Amino acid sequence: MNAPRIFDVVEREEASIPITELLTEGKLAVHSEVLNRGFFQIRLSRENLSIFAGQYIGLVPLNERVVINVQPKLPIPRLLSILGRAETKIRSLASFTVGYRAAASRPLALLEPIASTLVSQLRKLQGIGFLKEYVPTSTDDGPLRGRILFDRSIRRFWSKGLQHRAGVSFYDLTANVPSNQVLKSAIDHLLTQFRYLPEKPQSVMNDLGTYQELFQSLDIQDIEPWNIRRAEWKSLPEPHREAAELATLIVQGRGVELPAAGQIPLPSFLINMAEVFESYLRNVLKTGLLPGCKVLDGNKEGARPLYDDKPLPLTTPDMVFTTAGAVILVADVKYKSAPSREDVNQIVTYAVRYAIKKVLFVCLSSAIAGRLERLGTISGIEVHCYEFSLSAANLDTEEANFISAIRNSNLIQNGIN
Repeated sequence: MNAPRIFDVVEREEASIPITELLTEGKLAVHSEVLNRGFFQIRLSRENLSIFAGQYIGLVPLNERVVINVQPKLPIPRLLSILGRAETKIRSLASFTVGYRAAASRPLALLEPIASTLVSQLRKLQGIGFLKEYVPTSTDDGPLRGRILFDRSIRRFWSKGLQHRAGVSFYDLTANVPSNQVLKSAIDHLLTQFRYLPEKPQSVMNDLGTYQELFQSLDIQDIEPWNIRRAEWKSLPEPHREAAELATLIVQGRGVELPAAGQIPLPSFLINMAEVFESYLRNVLKTGLLPGCKVLDGNKEGARPLYDDKPLPLTTPDMVFTTAGAVILVADVKYKSAPSREDVNQIVTYAVRYAIKKVLFVCLSSAIAGRLERLGTISGIEVHCYEFSLSAANLDTEEANFISAIRNSNLIQNGIN
């Protein structure tokens, strides 16, 4: 089968694809999983099909012949670091495998999809049989078999009149081999890591627990670091090699670089950048603002009823800043260059509901450094906007500047003082 054609498209933008690439026997052939999960909006014309990319970036196959490469609207040099701070889930397409390069670290967001991939590989290995090898073994107990060790038998038994006993050596078929050892160690490592997650993937953990019990019955011990370094996985049959390579990555605490470009086979990871941007910025502020100032998630604990006399619907700003239990600021994160008129209407409603006089947008900056700007005042409500640059050469500096701008502005200072 020929390699699929890859069409590049920027998130929230449009790509045009020849309709012939998506027809099979005169019928439109697009994976139902892709259509049902809302990754694209599709519009047909006479000769072309227009793809409107949604909010996910990554590689998405339309069928066996066409893959859409949805790219971020701006370069994001440190995507893994951002994912690590964001702590949001990454979706994956289990039926579509792509190659990645190994990375030195692994954000928690990658833990569940990598674990799910290992479970799938373990199921495949269980179906064809885990590897076993004949290894040289010697013993003084048990029935006589293999080759008798005469010097050892004379010294230990025959010279003492124990003519019925002997030392023997033989080749024993065992599953206690490096490739299986690294699989068990990877399972143990993942189950340990999952204990620290606030939301545990119970189904994946149950599957890993089943294989942990299977390997314990084989008496496989945790693999030592030198075994990982010396193991030659390249000589293994393909399913065993892929599983051992992934297990090695897991045991070493490593992840993969994004976007996909390498030789480590994993499902295509899809990232909702709007969700990541919001969660990332909220976590940045949570760890950097003044003592006594809390940043709540307005989609959860920071929400309030919209109406005075009804519990629903709720107002759900992305961030709710409080001090001593009182709300002093609300903020909405917009993964775009500027808020729309509808966004402004919404955040002013938040201000009225929370009885505050200052609101904040955090938008995506196309510049190399962020800045705080006052957009204007609406009936005494000040509307501000901070433009945050995900493309900054030094993301640590950009984060520090963001924290400093909010902390030292009158947005929260007056509320604290």
